[in-house]
Parts: sequence; C-alpha cells; structure tokens
Amino acid sequence: MWAAGFYCIVAGCVMAALAAVPGVIDLFSVVPPASSARQRGYIHGLLNSTALLLFIAIAAYRGGSSVMPNNLSLFLSAVGVGGIAITRLALTTAMPAPASLKNAQWKAGKSRLPTSVSWPTAR
Repeated sequence: MWAAGFYCIVAGCVMAALAAVPGVIDLFSVVPPASSARQRGYIHGLLNSTALLLFIAIAAYRGGSSVMPNNLSLFLSAVGVGGIAITRLALTTAMPAPASLKNAQWKAGKSRLPTSVSWPTAR
C-alpha cells in the first residue's frame, strides 16, 4: 500500500510538471497583460509550483517505494493536498463575475453571443 502511495506522488509530480507547460503558454499568449486574470495566473502558478516542490521533497525524503512513510512525510502530504484544495477554492471564489453576466441584456437572453453555431460546409 505504501508503494502505491509513493508511485502516486511521483506520477502526480510528473503530471503537474506536464500540466504547467500549457498553463504557462496560456498565461503569456492568451491572458491580457495587466489584467486580474494575469494576476490570478501568477498566483496560481506560484502556489502550484510550491506544492510541486513540496511533493518532490516528500518523494525524495521517502527515498523509495519500499520505505514506509513516517509521520513527517504524511503530515507534509496532508499539508500539500490541503493547500492545493484551499488554493483552488480561493482562486475560484475570488473571481468577479464578467461584466457580460451583470448586463441586463444577458439576463434577458439578448446577448451578442451567437445562439447557434454554423459549421462551414464542404464544397
């Protein structure tokens, strides 16, 4: 059972590093500069990088899959998981509603967004 936990930590670290690549690309190519979204992106990246470093340190401290984790590594794992959960909650609840959602036209169903999508047809 402890081996499975160790391998999950390692797999989570690998996947987090892989997920950071499109996140950084989006942050610098799609998100407008000097926006609240850019600021949230920086906070999100910093907190997730910190969590990634924490889990890398936990895996290195354990040293391998055959080693049973001690109380320190279990405590740090709980801190990491709790920190990620709190970060997600804080970043998603702190986001203001877009202006289009506050607009009376949007509420009345008269938004400028298309209601149907027309796909190009082959000729």
